[in-house]
Amino acid sequence: MKTPADSLVLACANLLLFGLCWVADRMRVRCCELAGETIVLIVVPTLVLVSLFFLVRDLTRASTRLYALLAVPLLIITAVLIYKLEAP
Repeated sequence: MKTPADSLVLACANLLLFGLCWVADRMRVRCCELAGETIVLIVVPTLVLVSLFFLVRDLTRASTRLYALLAVPLLIITAVLIYKLEAP
């Protein structure tokens, strides 16, 4: 069995992290007021940029190209959600 590309793993983790923060915010679960905002506004966008680097790298390899193409929609969804969250 092939191992998935790094970009796909990062894209899934990024979307999962964003989703957990969003659900915690909607349910008003606040262990630390700054932690949720820090994760969504700093950690998640940084992971998107790192995922883009790995995406380009994985697209150049024939063995991981399919997985990298699967990571593209996940990254787009996360980027759009971050943009909507940060927009005034």
